[in-house]
Amino acid sequence: MATLNDVNTLQVEIANHEFQKEIYLHSTFQQDFHQKHDEITAREAQIAGLRGRLNQLISALPETERLALASATHNQQTHPLISSLPYELLSDIFGKGPIDPQSRTTFALSVSQVSRQWREVAIRTPFLWSGICLFPWRTQGGYHRFLQILLERFHGHPLDIKLTLRDLQNPNGQTNRMRKRFDYLNARQNSDALSTDFLMSFNEPIVDHCLQAQLSMFIPEVSRWRTFNYECDESNDVSQITNCLADLSAPMLESFHILTFASAVPELIKPLKIFDGGAPKLSLIHIRGTSALSCLPPLSSVTTLHLDASCMEPMGGAEFLQMLKNLQTLASLHLDGIVVDLYDLYLLAIQGIYVEISTLRFFSFSANASPKYCIESILNTIRCPAIESMTISGLEDTYSFARSGMQTLPLPPFPSLRTMELNGISCNKFAKHFDFSHIFALHTISFTECTSPMALLHLLFPIGRADKETVWPLLRVIELTHVRKKEADGICEIIWHRQACGKPIEAIVFDPVSLDRFPERVNWMKQHVVVRRGKVVFYPEEIARAMRNFDI
Repeated sequence: MATLNDVNTLQVEIANHEFQKEIYLHSTFQQDFHQKHDEITAREAQIAGLRGRLNQLISALPETERLALASATHNQQTHPLISSLPYELLSDIFGKGPIDPQSRTTFALSVSQVSRQWREVAIRTPFLWSGICLFPWRTQGGYHRFLQILLERFHGHPLDIKLTLRDLQNPNGQTNRMRKRFDYLNARQNSDALSTDFLMSFNEPIVDHCLQAQLSMFIPEVSRWRTFNYECDESNDVSQITNCLADLSAPMLESFHILTFASAVPELIKPLKIFDGGAPKLSLIHIRGTSALSCLPPLSSVTTLHLDASCMEPMGGAEFLQMLKNLQTLASLHLDGIVVDLYDLYLLAIQGIYVEISTLRFFSFSANASPKYCIESILNTIRCPAIESMTISGLEDTYSFARSGMQTLPLPPFPSLRTMELNGISCNKFAKHFDFSHIFALHTISFTECTSPMALLHLLFPIGRADKETVWPLLRVIELTHVRKKEADGICEIIWHRQACGKPIEAIVFDPVSLDRFPERVNWMKQHVVVRRGKVVFYPEEIARAMRNFDI
């Protein structure tokens, strides 16, 4: 028998579908008319089906409960459930909109167009207007007025600032000039006469961006900034904001991102500070493509630091370690590419100079297994005795700083390390140079696009000596991609041996292609352990085959 709880649950589901339909209907994204019409028709049919189920549930209720719902049910047949939501509930729904600033702004504009009630609720919901997207190449007065509207409506809510200074948005930039040339050539091929408007588009006046004007609108509200994200093409563009932000205080700032997508190594930039007035809540910093010292905010409360060395000169070893010493609460450190000069770190390591980060739990960095001094130098100068998860990603084979006469550096212990992930590493060289057999707490080991992973996993094979301790006694999960027959056979042998010695493997994770490649072995594994489908990865041979098919 149906219950009121069943009816209420279905009403919530109907209201959710109606809400999504209204958002889609009034979305500001450009869509094909027929495609949009078909989508709306499909959604309305789905809602009609749910309403039919609702009527059946209500008919199955006891008479007293059915009569109590009669008037409400009659109203629902002529009005969407979403239209009867009270102001407070609708405002709460709006307040759980998209997190990304640009998506949030689009969402705000969409719900404001549904009805007068929705518009009034949206205007009074500060969260909707707190995602600030600054596009400096939009120099017309219309966008400036829109930013003023955001200022009027956010009503003190924490602000998420996203500033984008990319060539893609520049109407006179290289990307758009190439697009116009392409359009011109197409037009010449398809028509003898070109329109005046089309020809005039090649003679648009060159205008400069208005970054300073847009950013200055929100500088007075810096005390309300919660996140700041700046994307630009060149490292030199970082100086566009450093002077504006240098002496400011950002008491609510939680995350800070500067992402530079340069195509060449930038010029040397003078070290500068940002938010020198303080940012006591800042916990996440992500800097890509420019030296961290050129735009470094306060570090006193940072728990996550992500440095990406794309197209940038490595930092000096001494200044890098000095920066790390200021990170008293760091829990997660990510170094992508050659962030710091590894030979500098080696010279510091042989002198016994290092920084110990007792709070660090997650550490990922880039280094090759050979020469061995790459990994040794990093782990000897950045000591992390309480580390729980470590990821090592390979560099391009062309990188090397090996020199004659270099000393071997012993690895420090990692008593708490539970997860190790290797990405693009030559496991033959890794196993040759490093002894990780004494990581007694290791629970999960992962290999992504690695060559010869069995060179390291052979440690798990029986060695014929009863007095020898089991390697990685707490190991329970093995993850692999690009599995070959040798790895599939080896994993089966490891599973059998670990069960026999009373320290069983609990789960094996293969990428989807590998799962399908060895069905018999996978079926055998499923009888002894949990086998999970891992992340999708690229296979060079599959890409080559697809390209050949495309050419055909």
